[in-house]
Amino acid sequence: MDDQKHIRILIAESCSVSRLVAAKHLEKAGYTADIVDNGRQVLETIQSKNYALLLMDIQMPVMDGYDVSRAIRKMEKEKSIAAIGNHLPIIAMVDYADEEHLAGCYAAGMDDCLAKPLRKDNLLAMIKKWVPRNPPENAIPCCNPATSKTSDRHASQSPSTMNMERALAEFDGNWTFLKGVFSEFFKQVHQQLSLIVEAINRGDTETIRAQAHSIKGGAANLTADSLAKLAIDLETRGKTGDLDDAQEIVRQMENIIQQLKISVDEFRTI
Repeated sequence: MDDQKHIRILIAESCSVSRLVAAKHLEKAGYTADIVDNGRQVLETIQSKNYALLLMDIQMPVMDGYDVSRAIRKMEKEKSIAAIGNHLPIIAMVDYADEEHLAGCYAAGMDDCLAKPLRKDNLLAMIKKWVPRNPPENAIPCCNPATSKTSDRHASQSPSTMNMERALAEFDGNWTFLKGVFSEFFKQVHQQLSLIVEAINRGDTETIRAQAHSIKGGAANLTADSLAKLAIDLETRGKTGDLDDAQEIVRQMENIIQQLKISVDEFRTI
């Protein structure tokens, strides 16, 4: 593990809860993790520090993951990147592992993909696959349309508010840290819902889509399955422009968040 402390990994993720979760898992495994929240910051950061791997969300503000990946590959050709070696492994964090999305990732120069929500074992297995050296040329990407469709997984989840025991197990029983993640999530989600309500009133579908996407990621990481499903529904409304029941979805989300707060306050480890 001491050797791994010298392995620096960059996490690019717009959702603060997802950033916290990924960084915690990596740091507990002995890696050094840096975090940024938009694509532009990725390009700025990798020019000043050596990274063994980039773990990157596709849907980020300022510059999306596809454009970032293409820019990095161009920088490598021009020798203007500080990454270890001649090729920085880029792992896409994806919501939808269908053929179209995966083809876009690989066409943009990404090396592999990891389905959301991030789970500790899957994340660490991916890191070990690509770090500290690139795998053989015949390495098979972990994500493919035949075996991983996160949209289907979300749709089939239980309608329960959350699974606290499963969330706690994901963090090796570290209740203090999990409570901290919940605190960050509650703080962020209230701000996001306020932005969504304002966006609904003015018909701003892109803001609705982006904020719902972020809520979905945070909720899924915390096993808040019913909230994640509603966020998916709201994200879809943002994509299609059909906002007829958007306010009702927000109301349901607010009710579930209140239930989540009660669950967190009442939960006690055995």
